Amino acid sequence: MTRPKSLIALLLPLLALTSLGGAARAEGGALPDRVEQEKITVRMVSDATAVTPGTILRVGILFEMAPDWHVYWKNPGETGLPTRVTFQAPDGFSFSDVAWPAPKRFVDKLGGVSFGYDDKVLLYAAVDVPEDVVEGSTVQLGADTSWLVCHENCITGKATLGLTLPVRSGAPAALISEHARHFDATAPLVPHAAPPGVVIEQTLAPTEVRAGEAFTVNIIVRDADGKPITIDGPVTEALLPNCQKGLKVTGVTETAGDVPAGVVALTVTGQTSATASQQGDLIEAALKLRRDGEPLVLDLPLRVPRAAGVVAVDPATAAPEVAATTASVDGLPTTVDALCAEFSGDTTPAGGGDGPLTSFLLALLFAFLGGVVLNVMPCVLPVLSLKVMSLVEHSGSDRKVIWRHGLAYTGGVLASFAVFAAVLIALKAGTWAFQMQDPLFVAIFGALVFAMALSLFGVFEISMPGATRMEGAVHTKSGYASSFTYGIFAVLLGTPCTAPLLGPAMTYAFTQPPLEMVVLMMTVGLGLAFPFLLLAAFPQWQRILPRPGAWLETFKKLMGFLLVGTTVYLLYVLSGQVSNGALVGYVAVLSVVALGLYVYGHWSGPLRTPGVRVIGTVVAIGLMAGGVWMFGSLDRPPVRGGTIEAGGITWHDFDQFDVKAASADGQTVFIDFTANWCATCKVNEGTAIYTDEVRNAFRLLDVTPVKADFSVAKPEIARWLKEFGEPSVPLYLVLPAGKPEGAIKLDTLLTTNEVLRGVCQAGPSRVQTAAR
Repeated sequence: MTRPKSLIALLLPLLALTSLGGAARAEGGALPDRVEQEKITVRMVSDATAVTPGTILRVGILFEMAPDWHVYWKNPGETGLPTRVTFQAPDGFSFSDVAWPAPKRFVDKLGGVSFGYDDKVLLYAAVDVPEDVVEGSTVQLGADTSWLVCHENCITGKATLGLTLPVRSGAPAALISEHARHFDATAPLVPHAAPPGVVIEQTLAPTEVRAGEAFTVNIIVRDADGKPITIDGPVTEALLPNCQKGLKVTGVTETAGDVPAGVVALTVTGQTSATASQQGDLIEAALKLRRDGEPLVLDLPLRVPRAAGVVAVDPATAAPEVAATTASVDGLPTTVDALCAEFSGDTTPAGGGDGPLTSFLLALLFAFLGGVVLNVMPCVLPVLSLKVMSLVEHSGSDRKVIWRHGLAYTGGVLASFAVFAAVLIALKAGTWAFQMQDPLFVAIFGALVFAMALSLFGVFEISMPGATRMEGAVHTKSGYASSFTYGIFAVLLGTPCTAPLLGPAMTYAFTQPPLEMVVLMMTVGLGLAFPFLLLAAFPQWQRILPRPGAWLETFKKLMGFLLVGTTVYLLYVLSGQVSNGALVGYVAVLSVVALGLYVYGHWSGPLRTPGVRVIGTVVAIGLMAGGVWMFGSLDRPPVRGGTIEAGGITWHDFDQFDVKAASADGQTVFIDFTANWCATCKVNEGTAIYTDEVRNAFRLLDVTPVKADFSVAKPEIARWLKEFGEPSVPLYLVLPAGKPEGAIKLDTLLTTNEVLRGVCQAGPSRVQTAAR
């Protein structure tokens, strides 16, 4: 718990502006051969201390995990992400495929099955050293690796490692490294073809498998010389499958019946997909056995021949879907052809229905309309309501006074947008609504809004800007200054509520030169201030407003409930930025703040004696400060697992998933860049993404959904937003299988049809995705 920091945060709100920061990474120099990150140490090692011309060198990445933590196999199973290792060497050197030892089987608390390694694991490759490498020189070998290490939570990591070895001839025994033992221990655990004398028999029922059909593979493993072969461990952990697309293993058991001693008989049950656009015919399994007491790990290919008419997996191109006799079930297509027929002759690119704004005048129109619409968004409506209330109270005052209050409010709005324009010009890498990514800012604003609600409920009195009870107060300088401050407040609260009409204009502004950006930003400000300015400008409209009376107290309380609603909205935003314990603590802080403000309102009013007012104020401040000190921690939430359930869809977490690598490997990837504070994002998700049509399309096309949560500042997401010309979320991309550089950008104003168009244009995945 960080009590002192939180206390300072409440007392000095300006510190919120300094909370953004980052760490620089040193560049240059030799690559490290070892990195230590949270819960894991990763090293690049070799089995020799030198490179010898014309020989084979083994080079690997050694992962050492903290107790109870694990990383994942090349097929992670139903959860997790595959560990990746890519080796580099000078020209003339060549690497074999990476050797993967047989993994362990893990089952999480929800029953999800995954495959991986705990304690330590070595992933290695053999390097052919050319004959002409120069004696006495050095050779730089390198590797890029990424991983996900998990226990109850998961932590993603990556590193670029290097190993510099001298070129030296000599007796092999003299060049053995201290790490050779790791290679020797790992080699027997790597699945390999059956050695001489080991006989494997397989039978498949049915002999050809159709889409959506169950199948059974019976396996017998025996030794021709009579040596005993046994299963190494529980049968469910002995056979570890890596399925091609459209195939799934549902169970592994020992075959019932009379099986001779020393012979292994297994029954593998599986299921083919009824909706996958293509179907593989191979399950590459690792089978862990013992032969005459010694470990025997077999690379066991299980063949599942396709029935006639079933489309094979094509590694180069996405094959078309085979038409089914039934085109739809419950109104939803059951084949890719039926799903995408509507878009087959459509040459309009996804995301291009409305197209980007190319006219500056059109951009100004949308900017103005977007600013007007912001007034009815939940972030701004309470502020506008308070200003309208001040007009109601002073509807009989001098028109010039009311007009000046309108101008002061407009000035505050425009000044704020001018500051934002300057910041965006100077720091164009930044993102719109960045202040809402800072939990400290959100917490402070939530407390301020909650305090204003309590004031409207009569818990305590504050001098509301432009809403004092004495008519003459509106003529004072402080009254105009208060209206100016209200304009600033409206902008600060309004930026996360990027309205649909405002999104395209802001996107356009972000790509323009500084002058055009300033003009567009100021136009948004004029739109935001326009309704209040209109009421202040036309006296006949003011006469429509009701006169002050007893009803005003009721109206003020209604406005208080609007502010309470805004507080709830800010609590929702904060829930995605801090831990559950911190959120409960923040609610406790608000409760103590309410008590402190009650004490202040009850004992510090103008009818109290000076001594009582001082004591009441001190007690109130002490209560609020004590509450912050006791409960005011803003701890970040723990890193969640690799997948997220939302809208009936299993999403991969962008922070822990390499979307470009997945696309390059043959997966079609849909990325939803979103945030808790983004109103447009939530509307799009509810109306366009979390629908039966999109869920069905993701299943048919085997799309990998990825959610990029920008609720807190993340440099990698900010880089993607800038790359695709968006000042902030939402952003929707589809990466076609095999073409990570060919991203399809969808409209900010998303519809279900737009999502379907995008994934149909991208086409189906070419490989089986890890988990659905």
